[in-house]
Amino acid sequence: MSVYHVQTHNDENRLCRQEAEPIVVISTHLELNPFSRGKSPLVVLTGRQNSDDYVYTVSECLLHFAHLNYGVDDIYQQDNASLHTSKRTREFFTEEDIKVLDWPSKSPDLNPIENLWSIMSRRVYPNGKQYESVPQLKAALFEA
Repeated sequence: MSVYHVQTHNDENRLCRQEAEPIVVISTHLELNPFSRGKSPLVVLTGRQNSDDYVYTVSECLLHFAHLNYGVDDIYQQDNASLHTSKRTREFFTEEDIKVLDWPSKSPDLNPIENLWSIMSRRVYPNGKQYESVPQLKAALFEA
C-alpha cells in the first residue's frame, strides 16, 4: 500500500511507496478566507509548482473569486515561499495592481493558513488514515 502525504507550502512532505511504484506527489494550494463572504475554491495541483504555475493558479483560479467577493482594492496575503516571492510573481502582482501584504519570514505562528492546514489534516487523515490512490486522496480533500 502506498502512502501519499499532502505537500504543504513549505515543502515538508513525505512519500512512502513500494520500490516498484512510481513517485506521485500531490501538492495542494489552499486560500484561507477568514471572513463571512464565502470560501475560495480548493485547487489541487499535481507535482512541484514553479512561479509560472503559481501565477497561473492565482490568475485563473483565485482572482475572479477575490474580485467578486472582496473587490479589487483588498490586500493579498501569502507566505514567503520562493515561488510567492520570485521575480515573475512580483511582476505579475505589479502588472495586475494587486497589493500584497508584507510578511515576516519564518513566521508560521502569524499565518492563519496554518490553522486551516491543521483542520484539513485532521479531517483528511483521521486516526492516521492513509489512501491507496491519488483519486481517493483528492476526494478526501474536497470532502474536508
